[in-house]
Amino acid sequence: MENYQLPWTPSSGGPITSSKPILSPMFYMEKLEMVILIIKCWQRPEDMTTPRTSYKIDEQHPGSDLAGETAAAFAAASLSFSRSNPIEDWEAFESSPLTKRTIDKFPYDMQLFDFATKFPGQYQNSIGVDELLWAAAWLERATQDKTYAEYLNQSSNSGGTRSMLSWDDKYVGVQVLVANSLLEGKLSKYGNLGQYKNNAEQFIRNCIQKGSSNVPRTGGELLWWSYWNNLQYVTSALFGITTYADILTSTHNSLQCPAGSVTPHDLIRFAQTQVDYMLGLNMKNLSYMVGFGSNYPQKVHHRGSSIVSIKKDPTPLTCEQGFSSWYDKDAPNPNILEVQ
Repeated sequence: MENYQLPWTPSSGGPITSSKPILSPMFYMEKLEMVILIIKCWQRPEDMTTPRTSYKIDEQHPGSDLAGETAAAFAAASLSFSRSNPIEDWEAFESSPLTKRTIDKFPYDMQLFDFATKFPGQYQNSIGVDELLWAAAWLERATQDKTYAEYLNQSSNSGGTRSMLSWDDKYVGVQVLVANSLLEGKLSKYGNLGQYKNNAEQFIRNCIQKGSSNVPRTGGELLWWSYWNNLQYVTSALFGITTYADILTSTHNSLQCPAGSVTPHDLIRFAQTQVDYMLGLNMKNLSYMVGFGSNYPQKVHHRGSSIVSIKKDPTPLTCEQGFSSWYDKDAPNPNILEVQ
């Protein structure tokens, strides 16, 4: 990693000059993209030399969102790998001390959660409540430590019924995880957790058009949240819906709606209609997945796609050269992944 010093700013912690990762909840390193510099460049990823800067979070410069998000990721990874073949699937992965200790003893995810709750404050100056609940929900499932269930139970904000599930709003994810445990017969003694389940189910009802505040749809019945990159919200919602369908299947339940019960199969069928739309079953017969089908967007705003593959032409491009050589071309993107 190339080091690039920036002035100290309280909102972003202190600059770090070492390129070695320091594994500690009090010194957790977040690798930041220098967004402004990147926007000024149009290059393939292989050509990029844009500086990256690493910063720390600590007691004086807290980052509950970063610590909570990382704790959740570690806990979720531990669940995934603990169910895998420890010889075949872990062979390459377990050489990392971080990975092995996380899987075996949960030290870092639990310590990061403790740090995030003891030193509240977000990387961008406001507390990331959903990230802390997200971490607690995953840690409860990974460790079975009821400390995390109690944290969820005592929270004054379970998120309510959300309008979307996104990278910046994980409440629905938290609610689905808690609902999973409740439907499995766990955590029943925590009286406030039922609100998480209720909110998750109301979000799903709204998505499938059987709720009290249904998500708007286009003329072709695609779920609609935003003019800007709407499909990210559609696919995130579908992930939550299909996950809940799996939970209902495994616990032999159905989703209760005002007009009657909805089976897990009904939820999967709804998700399928949305995916079919995105893959071309729409009024324009247009696949919104670049490379899939015969008719898809040809000039997507994407650096790697808009420039010829480095395997075909390894000539390096400078930061601004990509604009004149490729960005301004009135031609289909030359570098795409075609789905067979």
